[in-house]
Amino acid sequence: AVGDTLAGVVVRITDGPHMGKSATTGSDGSYQIVGVSGGMTVTATKPGYKTQTKTVDLVSANATLNFALAIEIVTYTLSGYVREDGVASSSTTGEPISGVVVQVTDGPYIDKSSTTGSDGRYEIVGVVGGMTLSATKTGYVTFFKSVTVTSDTTLDFDVGIETRNISGRITDIVTGSAVGNLTVEIEGVGATTTNADGQYGFDTNATGIL
Repeated sequence: AVGDTLAGVVVRITDGPHMGKSATTGSDGSYQIVGVSGGMTVTATKPGYKTQTKTVDLVSANATLNFALAIEIVTYTLSGYVREDGVASSSTTGEPISGVVVQVTDGPYIDKSSTTGSDGRYEIVGVVGGMTLSATKTGYVTFFKSVTVTSDTTLDFDVGIETRNISGRITDIVTGSAVGNLTVEIEGVGATTTNADGQYGFDTNATGIL
């Protein structure tokens, strides 16, 4: 909490005739360096905290110099590759995808992002803790993953091409009954056969007039 005392902080003079003199804070957070005078620069250092530097000028009396140290938050790099999942008929499993925006969607690092290069790799630096990320590119299904970063971390995505469904039912124009085992072909998409109820369907990433 703010104002809690810190033991084990090394307070050291870094310049002038008393350079190198130091003291370490006790359980009450206090320190004392004796036998010094004049102007000097003083640093307060402890692992896990940001070092603080102050100047003081001891002209004719003892002086008090207090420090308030901030916890040093260590961050890491989150990186990985975005590849095709190969589910769509026109995609290849493991093929790298460029131009995918990988973005943090929650927490203190929300909106931090990186875009994949030609090799499908992204890199987000300076993060730590739990977060959710999205992998987004036009023409692909947006994919979400959660991760907890406690060291440099690899997080890969396998995303699929966005597909649509074309389906229908074939019936006899005279009787209205279902026509089974009829070949239905869509140019540029493929061919399929109607079932006993005359139904057919395609999953495709094709767009426009077919």
